[in-house]
Amino acid sequence: MVRLAERLGVPQSLCEDVVQEVWIRALMQGKEFHGEGALAELCAWLCGIAHHVAVDVLRGFGRHGAVSLEALSAEPLDQGEVNRVERAAGAEWLTACLERLRQEAPENCWLVCQHYLEGRTVHELAAETGRTANEVSCRIYRALYKLRLWASEFLSDGEAAS
Repeated sequence: MVRLAERLGVPQSLCEDVVQEVWIRALMQGKEFHGEGALAELCAWLCGIAHHVAVDVLRGFGRHGAVSLEALSAEPLDQGEVNRVERAAGAEWLTACLERLRQEAPENCWLVCQHYLEGRTVHELAAETGRTANEVSCRIYRALYKLRLWASEFLSDGEAAS
């Protein structure tokens, strides 16, 4: 089957993948094989599947051809682009932390989001939740403490990795 795939033009690095896919399809379509145990019929059936898989791989190359990156110049990003990438990474990290906080302390997360993202005052939140302003302030403080703790863990892991 490897030789058949090579003769059909499949790159040598993908021939083993084609053979694996043939075996998967053969096992899934085993009921369709009606050979009376003849080895020649089994080989012909497997070669037919190999032909179809190889054609599928080659069609994929036609649609999604491999492009060499060697011709591209490796120019450094300008500072504005670097800042944008860093802000996006920070926003992604903050979203993950807020989701973690929402799972651990949903009300505290809601209070932090309402206060810092929606601009609502502690007194407005206290009136809405039926808590005192001091309780709301303490809950926000505890949530921010957790976020700072997670940030320090993240930064210490990042420094260790670099």
